[in-house]
Amino acid sequence: MNMTSITCLVAIGGLLAVSVPAASAETEGSGTVESGPQTILIPHGDLGCGDNASETVAAAARLHGIRNSFTPDKFISHILYVTGIVDRDIFPAKSWSTSLTCRLSKKGLLHRNMKPEPGDLVFFSLSSAAPHSAKASKVSIGVVEKVRKGSIEFILAGSERVIRGTLKTSKGKVSETRLVSCKSQPAKSAKAKSKKGAKAKKDKAAKSGKTTGGTSKTVPCSASELLIGFADIDDVALELNPLPPSPPGRPETETESASQTP
Repeated sequence: MNMTSITCLVAIGGLLAVSVPAASAETEGSGTVESGPQTILIPHGDLGCGDNASETVAAAARLHGIRNSFTPDKFISHILYVTGIVDRDIFPAKSWSTSLTCRLSKKGLLHRNMKPEPGDLVFFSLSSAAPHSAKASKVSIGVVEKVRKGSIEFILAGSERVIRGTLKTSKGKVSETRLVSCKSQPAKSAKAKSKKGAKAKKDKAAKSGKTTGGTSKTVPCSASELLIGFADIDDVALELNPLPPSPPGRPETETESASQTP
């Protein structure tokens, strides 16, 4: 029986459905008989189909739930390495996310208003002082897993484990993921020069309803508030691992030379 290439279809219930083109078989007295297309179920739902997008989603899904192992830098460098998009450490280990963000931004490959697809990268600023900025001092990069009406689901490295999160893209009742604390730390108060001065300050603060240590305030913390933008995974692959230049000319084969001889 002669089998041709396998085409990936869809993962259902933890099983990967794979369609195999029609197989041909020799039967006595009747020649070649074409059988119908076959479907093979592979018992693993975290397999890609060989393209950058599906392999990136599968690589991220395999990490979901792992605790205390992946920082934002380790997460994105691991994803791009196991998918073959990069084959070496091209950025410093402790600044992978910020370095990649700056590089893609400078190349014009980071888009805030882009409509992403599964497998694309999503970038978040973890610095409340610079939300939406590609120059933020701390960045987390996730992988878009699903795009729904009004929301985008992604996978990234959280503070303690690899999580699935939701980014709200339109008005509606969507529970959005908080990536950092929504409260800033209260400012530290200067030491009072005397007990009398400290007591007077405390009494004044009590009357005004403020604490002596300064009040905490709400800061940008949800996914949409910290969104920097998206990057097409194929564009990222070409930027980080460009195709080798084409040879100047293909050598003529003996068959081609013979066919051109009068």
